[in-house]
Amino acid sequence: MKCELHRYVLMSVAAIMLIPASALGKISTRERNKAVNLYNQGRQLYLRGQIDAAIALYRQALAIYPDYPRALANLGLALDRNGKDEEAITDLQKALSLTPNDPIIEGNLGLALYHEGKFDHAITAYRRALAINSSDAPAWNGMGAALFAQGKSSDAISAYKKALEIDPHSADAMNNLAVALNKQKKYSDAIALYQQVLAADPNAPDTLLNLAKAYGDSGDTGDAIQTYSRYLAIRANDGRAWFQIGRLYAGERKLDEAASSLERSAALDPKQPETYLNLAYVYQDQQKFDQAIDAYQKALALEPNNATALLDLGNAYQSKREFDQAIVTYQKALAIQPNFPDALYALGIADESKGQLDDAVVAFQKYINAQPGDSRGRFELGNTLFNQGKYPLAVDSYRDAIKLQPGMALAHYNLSMALARVGDTKAAENELDTARKIDPKIGPAQSGSSH
Repeated sequence: MKCELHRYVLMSVAAIMLIPASALGKISTRERNKAVNLYNQGRQLYLRGQIDAAIALYRQALAIYPDYPRALANLGLALDRNGKDEEAITDLQKALSLTPNDPIIEGNLGLALYHEGKFDHAITAYRRALAINSSDAPAWNGMGAALFAQGKSSDAISAYKKALEIDPHSADAMNNLAVALNKQKKYSDAIALYQQVLAADPNAPDTLLNLAKAYGDSGDTGDAIQTYSRYLAIRANDGRAWFQIGRLYAGERKLDEAASSLERSAALDPKQPETYLNLAYVYQDQQKFDQAIDAYQKALALEPNNATALLDLGNAYQSKREFDQAIVTYQKALAIQPNFPDALYALGIADESKGQLDDAVVAFQKYINAQPGDSRGRFELGNTLFNQGKYPLAVDSYRDAIKLQPGMALAHYNLSMALARVGDTKAAENELDTARKIDPKIGPAQSGSSH
């Protein structure tokens, strides 16, 4: 979730006064006035969002008077806005060296340090700003964001609440407090704060995005989808939001909507493997196996060592009864993760389906070693041994499966078939009776893994 930080823009009223008297002899009155005018023009451009143009004018002012604190401070702020955090920090620190104990410059330095990921230093800058002016709501908000970035949610909440005591209408502080509360799973409190922000600004996109996430985290899928839709009506090119709403639709089994949303996400942000993976899952649920295979392959082109994606691709091939491709794909997964239980099990099924029974036995035995407490591997090993005509070994394997899962009707039924093949008629009848007590519908006509 995005934290909202306030940026200060230094006012121009005191700009001339901030030039030290000792410096006046170094520049003429004309030059001084020119520097001030350039600074003021830059500030106006910054306020209109013309950041590059503002930077150019601040630099022109500084070319005339290099130690102009306001120009340095606002240049640092503009550079930070453009993501040039290191340059911003340098200019803001120089501004502070010229005008120590300026809480506004300290606050903007804290912001630049925060964006640079230097959270300890950012907190120090914010504390210096607050030591000068304890009623500085943006500084409390900024310190909260830095604390939150360090994982100190409770301390961050305290800082955000302090900001709101000073400025109860601060949308930034309300948003950030809601993010921290959501992190602590206090969903109703977070949602209430987001709604308070939206009451004043119904189309605030970042707030809508955070509210949608809070609804999703709280399990309120319907409101989450509705809120993501409101957000996407404003920011239709946010691939990540399309991804999130696609996942929510998939969870609601609205597969057409899920596929459409995830396709939109992939078109906007084609470098995200998880988008293709989720799209593949939806296609697979829709029985669109060719499209699922294509989506898995796109995910693997971005993340070739994803063993789980290879397993899922193999399963898609197996759904199409393309067993050769499935086997090769499962083997690739196992080359990456040799004891991957699900890949071993799926490989055994594919080998058995293709009639490669010896290979299936090896795969199921490896699966049993990896998952000794799972009855499925012993059951499928029993089936493979039965199909090989190794009935005594099949009997042992079915019995092992039943020990782990006594209520497994198919294991009792298949055991009865194996016992009949070894001539133990009475035991076979007993197992058949047990199978039918568990599942009265079980019998010779049943398809699947029974014999």
